[in-house]
Amino acid sequence: MSREMQFRGVDLMGFNYIYRPRWLLSGTFLMIFCTGAFATEDYGISGRPTLSEPYFDLARPVEVWQPSTGKDQPQLGTVTSNADEEIRQILQKSLTISNLKEIFPQVSDANRRGFAAFYAERDYQPLWIEGGNWSSRAVRVINRLDRADEDALEPDTYRVSQLQSDNLDAKTLAYADLALSQAVVSYARDARGARINLAQLSKLITPKLELPDVEAILSHLVTDPDTENVLASYNPQHQGYLALKEKLTEFRDYTASIAPDSESRGSVNQNPNTDILKKNSEKSPNIAEIIANMERWRWLPSDLGDDRIEVNLPEYTARVIRNGQLVHETRVIIGKQSTPTPLFSNKMVHLIVNPSWHVPASIVNKEILPKLAEDPEYAVRNGYEITELDSGKVSIRQPPGGGNALGFIKFMFPNEHAVYLHDTPSRKLFANFERAYSHGCVRVENPFELAAILLDRPEYSEPRLKAMIGKGERLICLKEPLPIHITYFTLSVDESGAIRKLADVYGYDKSVAYALRKQPSKAVAALRRTVE
Repeated sequence: MSREMQFRGVDLMGFNYIYRPRWLLSGTFLMIFCTGAFATEDYGISGRPTLSEPYFDLARPVEVWQPSTGKDQPQLGTVTSNADEEIRQILQKSLTISNLKEIFPQVSDANRRGFAAFYAERDYQPLWIEGGNWSSRAVRVINRLDRADEDALEPDTYRVSQLQSDNLDAKTLAYADLALSQAVVSYARDARGARINLAQLSKLITPKLELPDVEAILSHLVTDPDTENVLASYNPQHQGYLALKEKLTEFRDYTASIAPDSESRGSVNQNPNTDILKKNSEKSPNIAEIIANMERWRWLPSDLGDDRIEVNLPEYTARVIRNGQLVHETRVIIGKQSTPTPLFSNKMVHLIVNPSWHVPASIVNKEILPKLAEDPEYAVRNGYEITELDSGKVSIRQPPGGGNALGFIKFMFPNEHAVYLHDTPSRKLFANFERAYSHGCVRVENPFELAAILLDRPEYSEPRLKAMIGKGERLICLKEPLPIHITYFTLSVDESGAIRKLADVYGYDKSVAYALRKQPSKAVAALRRTVE
């Protein structure tokens, strides 16, 4: 098969499709050495609401709020003149430590406390109810929640109830206010990547998600007059995401045109194996694949950095971006399917010319020791230095040299996986189109050219860096830490508007689609507690 195949012929949409087919401790120390103290905020994934029942346990009729047509406005009935104070008292009584778990049963303790603290700071005044109706701000928020599918989120997850009754009591209105608060918090956090527990996908998917806390979300929404757009802004604003979002709309429109009677708009619960563009057979992306790629954009920082390194694993490519513009691109070799390259973002702080390779324990145990058992001369032939530790285990080091597995230069950025970018003596592998051969690190085709671009100093030109070969290990710090993002995108949209599809090397399209299909899509929270 050729390295690149084009499939054309979708007259209705005009798409053009292209298919193509540790040392952690030392790393952290060197980052401090190069940059000074370093700290990151760890955004853990808290429990997200998973509800299966309506918000209100009331005798009066309840109608689930349906997607807005643009003409309808969600409304509550009328209330008595003293209802505002009654609502406030009910909220105050409800949002106590003893009640929080029952009101928000599947929300993390930290988020429960966040709801209570925010309402307490406002003297328990409702956020969304005014005079017995949804406020104008609430109407705009609800309309945005109704259109959550525009950003590949599930609208049913954030539905609030429309109550068809007059003279609604204060308790009903108080719980309506809490329900909408929880809905917007769930939306904002999901938009930033909270829908999936990434640790359950793979221990090698470890981005630090930017999950906003409850108080920050609510404060943002009740103080900014542009409420609807504020809520939408929690979704990624990166060009790659926005381009896929546009294609998602086009694909759904196309699906509706060929199946006008279908109620499905291609949600994540749609069969991901459905080929929506029959003319292009299995080479066309489907809606689930688009959504899976959009979801992975949520794992990246909201600010990628004007200067950065991007490594897209399915593309086998690394890029250097300066002032938002591409300045360098090179082929790379990534981890095998059995030893995938991890996904994360961090900052590159230094590089080493003439590096030693301290062989990771996993490679020592799985590969080198069995070979030594068969061939005692294996270590000598490959230049390994073996040191027996007091614990009885062995440490294996490959000193600098032409046969070193890291080649003549490596690029360091602290991470829990002990992976990095580096040179390689196995240069012939770069000629292959599919280049998944490593134990997890990323091998770079033109490492000295890359180093000169990253260092960006006359004294570290490519010829001068190469002149350092064979003169002992040389650590060189970058002028300032440089963001590096190791990503996994199998779909992208080029400048002409064509979708480019790459092979799903590690099967993450399927695993993400499966994880999203497992998420509930009924209601945000079961706020059924009766307050006496």
